[in-house]
Amino acid sequence: MYVSRYVSNPSIPLRAVTVVCFLLCLWIYSSPALADQGSEALSLREAIDLALAASPDVANAEDTLAIARSNFSLVARKKPVNPVVKVDAGVEARWDTGWNSYEDMKQISLSVEDSVPTGRYLNGPSSEEKLVALQVRDAERNLELTREDVIYKTMSAYIAVLKAQKSLTLAQKAFDLEQTLFLDTRTKLELGVASTSDLLKAQQALDEARAGVSKAQAALEVSYFQFNQLTGRPPETPVILVDQFKYSSSSYDLDQMIASALEKRAEIQKARDDLTKAKVNLDDVLQSQKPVVTVSGGYTGEDWSFGLSTKSPRWDLGWQAGGWYTEGKVEASEPRTGWHVGLDISWTPFDGGVGKEKEKEARITVAQMERQIREQESQVALSVRQAYNDLEAAQDAVLNTETSLRLAQENLKIIELRRQGGYATDRDVKQADLAVLQARLNNEFAIYDYILAEAKLRRAAGQSFGVEEG
Repeated sequence: MYVSRYVSNPSIPLRAVTVVCFLLCLWIYSSPALADQGSEALSLREAIDLALAASPDVANAEDTLAIARSNFSLVARKKPVNPVVKVDAGVEARWDTGWNSYEDMKQISLSVEDSVPTGRYLNGPSSEEKLVALQVRDAERNLELTREDVIYKTMSAYIAVLKAQKSLTLAQKAFDLEQTLFLDTRTKLELGVASTSDLLKAQQALDEARAGVSKAQAALEVSYFQFNQLTGRPPETPVILVDQFKYSSSSYDLDQMIASALEKRAEIQKARDDLTKAKVNLDDVLQSQKPVVTVSGGYTGEDWSFGLSTKSPRWDLGWQAGGWYTEGKVEASEPRTGWHVGLDISWTPFDGGVGKEKEKEARITVAQMERQIREQESQVALSVRQAYNDLEAAQDAVLNTETSLRLAQENLKIIELRRQGGYATDRDVKQADLAVLQARLNNEFAIYDYILAEAKLRRAAGQSFGVEEG
């Protein structure tokens, strides 16, 4: 019963599925709504541009960089003069114990103050300026890493689509071959030159081939969805890609790649910046333990004043000018007009050991950052070595699949000659042709893997990477 059910007409389910798939594809590609979305073939560069524009991670990294640069502008003060204007006004009324008003006073004052960063020219950037500059560098590095991550993911998704498309083509061709073999076996069974067992085996192979087509179709749909999601396009957008990658073997020196990584890798640069931050903090702690000298001077008039001041260790020059108007009685000593100058020294010789503990903590942090740099250098060197070995293996795979492809092509030629002489059948030719297709796809997949392995190595070495297209 089981055999007769499939022997009757096994190709009906296949024909129905084929017709349905054809109509579905025809509807998708003829739909006006979808025809306007991504109907042109995308190159890898175009796909990368779409992914970078659609990535929320890139947008967030760009915002973080903009904030860091804004903070740097506020602290570094690119303009030497950036005054602050203050206006104060007040009214005061007084009563005696009998709630009889006896006095009121009105006052308004205007002041302008600023500081000239003379310490920048005497002592270099301040600690705060150094820290915000490091924050900008960290934000720039984070943006670069985010873009690299998006580019590599786009490359992987792009190649995954190409692989899935070609895998489906191979699965469909294998299914066609197994269907032909099944029909031949059924004919032989009817002629009595094949057994029921042979037909069951052919049916099993046909079912496995059908399952392979379904699996390949599902993998293709997933790759389409992931690619469209990464490039910011609607999930139903047709995916048409340009497949013009060239294979060119590149030679890399492992020691040079490790040296490049130790110089350019973001992890190493970040660890070095963290060490710089720790040293800046230690320097601030040591400076806080020293005496602070303040020098000030200026002139005070009846209703205006002007003053200058500076203090160690930065010696930035601050200035202030102001004027005031008062109406009413002011209970204060009569202000004296004229010039004034002052010198103030402030020092905390003992603070209960707080300063020493802060210094100890800062020195420990510096030592930790130095150890972290050495650890990061070891990890980076290992990652480069692993990527280098992966590239070597990928190159060997390309060479091996090239040999396998040539062997399959030669075997096809031999089978065709044997068929012309009557020593081989059409089925043998189809099988040999399928083997050539399989070998060709293996070679193309190996080239794709080599391209990704090379990009991974260059990325591990802190170098720019991309895919060469023909």
